[in-house]
Amino acid sequence: MASSTLKITEQPRAEWYWKSNPKPWLRREKEEWTKYSDIESEIIEEAFNGTTQLIELDNYLIDLNDP
Repeated sequence: MASSTLKITEQPRAEWYWKSNPKPWLRREKEEWTKYSDIESEIIEEAFNGTTQLIELDNYLIDLNDP
C-alpha cells in the first residue's frame, strides 16, 4: 500500500518594527526598535501589500506613505 506525506512549508512572515526610543526625533539619541506583535505585523503587511494607505492599531494611525 502506497502512502504519501504532505509537507507543508510555511512561508516566512514579515516582521514590522517601530522606533521606540524615548525621543525618536533626536538624531543623536541611540535608536531602539520594538517588534510589533505577530497579528499587528500581519495587519500592517496586508495593508502594505494592498491598496490601504492608512491603518489604525491601538488608537495610533500608521501612514504607509509617510517616509
